[in-house]
Amino acid sequence: MVEPNQNTWPQLQAKLSVAFNESEFETYFKNASLKKWEGHQMVLEARDPFRRDWMLGQSDRIQKALREASQDADLLVSFMAPSEETLQTKWVVAEKLVMPAPLEDRLTPLAPNLRFENFVVGSSNRFAAAACQAVAENPAKTYNPLVLYGGVGLGKTHLLNAIGNLALEKSPDLKIVFITSENFMNEMISVLRSGGDMKLFRDKFRKVDILLIDDIQFMVGKESTQEEFFHTFNDLHSQGKQIVATCDIPPREIKLDERLRNRFEWGLVADIGSPDFETRVAILRKKSESLGKPVPQEILEFLSSTFTNNIRELEGSLLKIFALSSILNREIDRALVEEALRDALKVHSKPVSVDSIQEAVAQRYRMKLTDMKARKRTDAVAFPRQIAMYLSRELTSSSLPEIGSAFGGRDHTTVIHAIHKIEKKMKDDPQFSGDIESLVQEIKGMR
Repeated sequence: MVEPNQNTWPQLQAKLSVAFNESEFETYFKNASLKKWEGHQMVLEARDPFRRDWMLGQSDRIQKALREASQDADLLVSFMAPSEETLQTKWVVAEKLVMPAPLEDRLTPLAPNLRFENFVVGSSNRFAAAACQAVAENPAKTYNPLVLYGGVGLGKTHLLNAIGNLALEKSPDLKIVFITSENFMNEMISVLRSGGDMKLFRDKFRKVDILLIDDIQFMVGKESTQEEFFHTFNDLHSQGKQIVATCDIPPREIKLDERLRNRFEWGLVADIGSPDFETRVAILRKKSESLGKPVPQEILEFLSSTFTNNIRELEGSLLKIFALSSILNREIDRALVEEALRDALKVHSKPVSVDSIQEAVAQRYRMKLTDMKARKRTDAVAFPRQIAMYLSRELTSSSLPEIGSAFGGRDHTTVIHAIHKIEKKMKDDPQFSGDIESLVQEIKGMR
């Protein structure tokens, strides 16, 4: 069991940063503190009563994450808030029930450090980031609505926060609400069950300048929620107010009410793909620099080759390394990395090399392994070979010339062409993108 000491809370925060999304961590855990830990009893102090209430609602998830982090299966976690006289904030969080504070006094629960300046832009997210910045600088004047879609942990929530932060910086009087579709539904249900005033609920979301709503796919099957949001959407759009939404797949593929699905396609739909190797390295470098803790280049490259598809997992691995380095007062080297990430590396334990990628792709597409290096150009050979080149760039630290050499001495421009072709097909064909993800898991030995 992990023993409590002055460095314990950063270590626990590192685990929470992986278990919860960026916005949740920044809003609820970053400014929380470990008030007490004796035996199997732990007490967390939230920044204010509203965040304490949210933690109570998420107590099962929090307790599970902290039990794993502390290696104490019997750990019990409770939550408290500072006394009223010590509170230094007037935030009224959008996820909670309608509060009596007037709308003009409400501040949005935006994570202050999730900004465009610390969002690393690469080929997989450049268009989405540019669209978000345009919206933040001129709400409802460019793309309205703006819908971002992509897999878990690729930065959608970061961009939502970045929009809100930049918009407020330029126009401090803007009224902005940021909420998940699940919490929108929960709040509506709570108001209805308690006999509350639905006008207050509707005003909360319809009298704003920018509505940022995360994970709209959770509205699927919730007819009343879709109906309420449909009218909210119409009201805001007719007033010339900005709407930004995120989802995990293209809106046209979400089984929402047709009227609502069409609304989301009125504006701009931008996808966010998995970051390439260089972008992953840049993300880690920027993260380490922001924390004032330089990390050797070979460690950045090792992490970028190991955690390839999820930025949250990638950054979480770095936080775990920093926590252990601080606790043990040791320099960051390969031995420390392997100790800090022991469990995660077991999951990613199968070594990934160009050879192993070629073997897996050849087996999947029922072609001869020797054809990976042959000069054959038939579609049955050339297309799988292009997939293998793409995966070699994504999953290994090999340079373009090195990859070309491994595929029969091909020029690096041939590798670039293959990468672009596969990236485009993944963008245009969600089923193919899923097949590639399945292949990645297979290569990594996760299945």
